[in-house]
Amino acid sequence: MKKIEEKLMEWLENVNSGGKDKQIKYYDGKYWRTKTLKKDDEMAINRVIEKLNLFINKNKNILGDNDGMFNLKSDKINVLPLQKIENEEAITIVGEFLKRVLKERIKAAQDEEVEIKVFEKPTLVIIEEAHIFAVKSLKDRSGYWISKIAKEGRKFGVGLGLVSQRPKELNPTTLSQMNTKIILRIIEPTDQRYILESSENIGEDLPLDLPQLSTGEAVIVDSSLPLPALVKIKKYDGVLGREDGFEILNDL
Repeated sequence: MKKIEEKLMEWLENVNSGGKDKQIKYYDGKYWRTKTLKKDDEMAINRVIEKLNLFINKNKNILGDNDGMFNLKSDKINVLPLQKIENEEAITIVGEFLKRVLKERIKAAQDEEVEIKVFEKPTLVIIEEAHIFAVKSLKDRSGYWISKIAKEGRKFGVGLGLVSQRPKELNPTTLSQMNTKIILRIIEPTDQRYILESSENIGEDLPLDLPQLSTGEAVIVDSSLPLPALVKIKKYDGVLGREDGFEILNDL
């Protein structure tokens, strides 16, 4: 966040410096582009700076001081609470988080020094409401990094879990990379077909059984299992705590 603010202030200074108009280079989400700054751009840059400051102030309990990185606790399950944040902001935060996770784990795998010590160890990221962050089009920053981790993360020690009640809204390539699927009760036929099409080792008759599952019952499908396994998931009885914007699960 600090780097973004510094770059915006640099652009603003270029606009106000007089003399020749300045050319800047920026990334539009798909391509790098260039633009010549003019006096008319001053108002637009100021608006972006204002929105950035509002975003930082609003989410200061989540964003850390390490250039927008989060305050992770080692050897804990860290839960990032995004439920009170607008989807667009949450998508931006998740995208930045996943980018840093993968880049830090690549450094660790190559025996390079990592900036964030937590990522010296293999890391598992589980994303709730995954249909918000891993949509079919992958047009959002979070979707891009989820897809990249799903395809490349294993070799660098990054595990990925997606949790969603709307599987048909997930990107099909990303969903197909989820080798282990824990499937709870699903009634919607479209969701059943989508799960079936995304998995090579799900029999065509399995979707018929999914509406019959009780609360806490699930079917586990994995390439290492000769047949889908029916399991009963126990309720978590541990203590849920909270610290520095994160929820920390103790007594695991």
